[in-house]
Parts: sequence; C-alpha cells; structure tokens
Amino acid sequence: MESGEVLTTPPVVAGPTPRPRRLERLQLSVQSTQNILLIQLLQPELRADNGIEATFQYALQRGMEQLFQLEESELGRGTRW
Repeated sequence: MESGEVLTTPPVVAGPTPRPRRLERLQLSVQSTQNILLIQLLQPELRADNGIEATFQYALQRGMEQLFQLEESELGRGTRW
C-alpha cells in the first residue's frame, strides 16, 4: 500500500496524468477481547439448567452476528465461571 487511501471508485483526474496507483484488496478485522457481557439469571433453578444457558448463548451469538454483520468465527466464545 503506497498512499494509505481507501478508494471506493477510481478518482477522476482533471490535470496532468498522475503516477499510476497500485490497488490492493484489504480485509480489515479487529481482534480484541476488551468488551464483556455478564448475565446472571435471577432464579437459581434457571442458573443450574445447562440447556437454558446454551440456548441463550446461541441466540445471543446469532443475534449479534446478524445485527453487526459478522461471520461466526468473528465472535469469541463465552465461558461460564
């Protein structure tokens, strides 16, 4: 990458012909684990049910993938402490 410019369409040139640009494809991604969501169910009998935990985790992950247009591999996996 020579200039650091991100182009969506080729620029329109009105003056002298500039030096040719080398266009490259970039795939941007972010790898960070700074954000966390902690959820604790109020009813103790629900906290002990692994099926409810798995269902909620799956639904939350799929919802975030759709809302933020993410691939399945872009979200970290949660763990229960």
